[in-house]
Amino acid sequence: MPHGSLDDPIAKLQRAVEHFLMIRAALGGRDHPPVPLRMVSSEDGLRYDFYAEGVPPLPANLPLMLGDAYFNLRGALDYLVYQMHERHYRGKIPEKVAEQAQFPIRTKPQKESPDTWKDIRNLGSKERIAIAWLQPYRQRKDALYGIREHLADINAINNADKHRRLHVVRSVPRAVLIMDSLQGYGLRSDPAFGVPIESGSRVNTMFFDRKPPEAGISRIRSFPSAPAFESGGYLIDLVPNLGGSIHVVAEIINRFAHLFPAPTVLPDLSQVQPVEALP
Repeated sequence: MPHGSLDDPIAKLQRAVEHFLMIRAALGGRDHPPVPLRMVSSEDGLRYDFYAEGVPPLPANLPLMLGDAYFNLRGALDYLVYQMHERHYRGKIPEKVAEQAQFPIRTKPQKESPDTWKDIRNLGSKERIAIAWLQPYRQRKDALYGIREHLADINAINNADKHRRLHVVRSVPRAVLIMDSLQGYGLRSDPAFGVPIESGSRVNTMFFDRKPPEAGISRIRSFPSAPAFESGGYLIDLVPNLGGSIHVVAEIINRFAHLFPAPTVLPDLSQVQPVEALP
């Protein structure tokens, strides 16, 4: 009789998907909701400042939904390792082993071998090695690099949310869209990256060596805003990061799927896009 199942890890993953969809719906169905711009030009026509106008408040429960989503992603990984122990011990896990079983996420170089890590040391050698290769402290620019980056984010965000409410703001994910026809006028741009955006906030400034046709600039009427939050000293673009993290956890579960019977229900990621293309 086979022991262990993917049903619980997948159920936790699906809860994160549900929170992702609720967050996206609360943002109007967009990763980067557009915000109107107000333009102010200098008298000589060589400088244009763009300010956000009518910026709507972010949903009050957005930080809670975000924290729940990353909590469930962390839980999916821990459930996966627990089920690996169920399989290893044929359904009779020693109590102490069960208490320590969780998915390790190590961000700093390790002196000890994975064979000694208390959370996975009782698993088989192949499983320990596979999990160790996923650890964020391994900085190789290989096929697992993106997975490691998302695991580090999941760990940092989940740990922060245990102690304080995540602070979500609107920010600028990229410079205001610039018309190709303006490039020949010595254009230089100063977007307000990493700055919380509210009504009246400066979003971008364009400087020109020669006065451009105002008709081209007047077409710039909005910019894509990014609900974002701080983690580890970086401002993280919320929806793409969460979507990417969901896909990474699904990929890790799939990496070990051969150890278990086919799950009762497969996760539905059809509406979770890792990145929405910016205009």
